[in-house]
Amino acid sequence: MTAAGVQHEREQQALSGGARGAAVSWTGGKDCNLALLTAWRDPGLRVSALVVFRPASAVFRAHPLHIMQRQADALALPLLHVEITGEPTYKASYVAGMRQLKEVPRERVYGMPL
Repeated sequence: MTAAGVQHEREQQALSGGARGAAVSWTGGKDCNLALLTAWRDPGLRVSALVVFRPASAVFRAHPLHIMQRQADALALPLLHVEITGEPTYKASYVAGMRQLKEVPRERVYGMPL
């Protein structure tokens, strides 16, 4: 239900038989929402999680994490956290985080395969 008390139906994913698992990078803003909608409507993708790449510290230049979690809860998708250390570089840290996501055993990702 929305704040106004109006209930909205969740659009079902358009899945084909050979749909590949996908996780959408999530910051809580309009651009990642559009990316999610595009992936959600792609029959070749099965969106199974949202991913936030974040620093270990509290300094974070995106929407607050508790808001992102509420968005993920409303979408019935897990929000996976990948810490970015910046070591040795931020790019290397992001690449390591993406590799880490690929290596997560499927049964350990909240029961939803990637």
